[in-house]
Amino acid sequence: MYVDIILGSFYKWGKYLGRIGKDILKLIKCKSKTEKNNSMKNIYLIILLVVWASVSGAQDTFRIKSGTNIRTAHNSFIVFKNMNLVNNGSYVQSVGDGVTRLTGNINTTTTGSGTTTLDQLEVFMNNGNTHTLSSLVSIRNVVTLSSGQLVTNGYLTLKSDAVNTARVAKVTSPVSPAVVGEVMIERYNSARKAWRLLSIPSNTLQTIKQSWQEGATNGTANPLPGFGIQITGPAGTSAGFDLSSPSPSMKTYDPISNSWVGVPNTNTYLIKSTGAYMTFIRGDRLANSVSSLPTETILRTKGDLYTGDQPTLSVLSNKYATIGNPYASPVDFTTITKTGGVDDKFYAWDPFIAGNYGYGGYQIMSSTNDWKPVPGGSVTYPSGIAHTTIQLGEGFLVHATSVPGTLSFSENSKITDGNLKSFAKPVEISQIKSIRQFFRVFLFSGINPSDPIIDGNVVAFDPVFSNGIDGNDALKIIAGSENFCSIRNTKILAIEARAPVVNTDTVYYYMSNMAKKVYQLGFAPENMQTDGLEAFLIDRYLNTTTTISLTDSSFINISITSDPASSASDRFKVIFKPMAALPVSFTSVKAYAKGSAINVEWKVEGEYNIKNYEVEKSIDLTNFAFLDSVQAKNIPSSNYWVADLNPGDGFNYYRIRSNDINGIAKYSEVVKVVKGDSKNEISVFPNPIINNHINLQLNKQPSGNYGIRLINKSGEVIMSTKIEHLLNTPIEIINIQKKVSHGIYQLEIIKPDNTQLNINILF
Repeated sequence: MYVDIILGSFYKWGKYLGRIGKDILKLIKCKSKTEKNNSMKNIYLIILLVVWASVSGAQDTFRIKSGTNIRTAHNSFIVFKNMNLVNNGSYVQSVGDGVTRLTGNINTTTTGSGTTTLDQLEVFMNNGNTHTLSSLVSIRNVVTLSSGQLVTNGYLTLKSDAVNTARVAKVTSPVSPAVVGEVMIERYNSARKAWRLLSIPSNTLQTIKQSWQEGATNGTANPLPGFGIQITGPAGTSAGFDLSSPSPSMKTYDPISNSWVGVPNTNTYLIKSTGAYMTFIRGDRLANSVSSLPTETILRTKGDLYTGDQPTLSVLSNKYATIGNPYASPVDFTTITKTGGVDDKFYAWDPFIAGNYGYGGYQIMSSTNDWKPVPGGSVTYPSGIAHTTIQLGEGFLVHATSVPGTLSFSENSKITDGNLKSFAKPVEISQIKSIRQFFRVFLFSGINPSDPIIDGNVVAFDPVFSNGIDGNDALKIIAGSENFCSIRNTKILAIEARAPVVNTDTVYYYMSNMAKKVYQLGFAPENMQTDGLEAFLIDRYLNTTTTISLTDSSFINISITSDPASSASDRFKVIFKPMAALPVSFTSVKAYAKGSAINVEWKVEGEYNIKNYEVEKSIDLTNFAFLDSVQAKNIPSSNYWVADLNPGDGFNYYRIRSNDINGIAKYSEVVKVVKGDSKNEISVFPNPIINNHINLQLNKQPSGNYGIRLINKSGEVIMSTKIEHLLNTPIEIINIQKKVSHGIYQLEIIKPDNTQLNINILF
């Protein structure tokens, strides 16, 4: 028997479509403006539950006629039991929460010339029964294979776009293989011109030409707009490349030579690989040069799915290996089986990092650093947010220290969610519990808060670590752009694991490929404040020693000039020394306007062996500069003052530094004076933020309600609140209740007149 959806044959909202057959119950709630409307071509199924409870062994058919469009709304759940689907129209399921389940104790099919686009497909066929596809079916979210078998005949496509990428969940069906036949697997790439490290998630027999070049016969051919890329290489068009180029745009890694080698040709070279391809993506096939405007594109391969346990992959001793995620699903690196010398870390390629001329760079995730990326600082890998996910279509590198090892995937490696287009998914911070100490350093491309991080490194201190080089350390893969990392025993490191820090411990830094400009170093200690130590940055070029806070972030500008010594690889180091209590205490510090100048006064008690006092000034509370100094009197109680004869309009900040005869310094609190007619503006001080308190300075701002939102680089709203500002209250204090990781955030302020102001702040 057939159940046909016929144009106009539906009822008002709240009515049922009816009952056909003794044992077939259709609970199809429909809506329309009239009870019958033969002109409507769309049937909207709202919170749909279709249960085909047919007689055991009987077979029914659900037929959608040509010209009929069925589109389900949210929370739809459709069960086809012992039911064939004949779709000559259109059947589209809602994105994000729609489920179509295939079940029954007989074999069933999907046929027809129409379009079937599902959100979630569940296969629950009993007793090893099959559901066979003989018409095109696209999945936008997830395929679940719990029992029985799905025969694709090459008609199944896992879709990928800017919103979502379809995946295959952990396969639990006892039938092996649970999927028979080829599957088309898509992988969306955003409109960004960059290198990407990509894997092949299908056991395909396609060549590079057939897959990522979409079978194009020449460099100007574009068989399917929005799909495929241009691939170039030195061998030119005779080898299948779209254009001849001095350097290849698609490469594989050779562990013996520790280099990337271009693929020899695309006509005959099969794209299937257990490794990964470093591929330069300019956009789709219309983007045929480096100067082309970047566009979105989708890469796809067609072949059998990899399911079940995968063959073991080998990693050579003291070598890197590229690994491709074999599954059409994200996997968790921590659940991949690793043996021998394979280190508990992986190197991911981030196309959104600022390094390598904007074309991407490595991010290193390691258990040593609680899986937080190094250097971090991009929209895909924010600083301080742990990552352990390898996305569908993503490749990565691993390293084996001292002895060779192996790595293998199983269905248990898959994760249940995570299809971010950015190729990165954060681990919940609650999963990370560590009392480990970290001394992190970031290299910013400039001195403005909005300037991106281009490199960085971390030193982790823990009793479980040794001071030798082993698998807990992460070697640095030197990039073609700026590098700032640590160095120990001639090994250049991105992550350095050490025994607990002690007096005179020294971290030596290595830098290279620096441009002639001013950069900023950001130091971010974590759990370092309890050791009674102080840290000092030694600059061999300027011959200076600068105190680095172990309780809060510190930012120091460094200038690279035409003098080669300014870019010397060993210019910087940090020395840890025991904190010495100075015999002097500041009892008061104040600053006030006097005529056109500002006087800075301070009182001290208990002077002993004090050399002098230096007054430092800042206009942004981030960069302090020397203003003046006075010699210490070394008497029990003293008063001092200096005058700032050239204060600027607006905010002027001051602090006092005492220096003893042993070279140990101590700072006073910071005081502030507003000079002249301050600007009608909104600002944040201090910036970076201290102790999760945002001090919002509202100079001459109107009274009223101000909307405040704190947003991270991924666009996630960390905090949202409102303040009621009064004209005579220049400072509003906003307390952040949750822990905020180190990094750059945007403070969004909606004024009473609904105008918006965005301020970049640093935690």
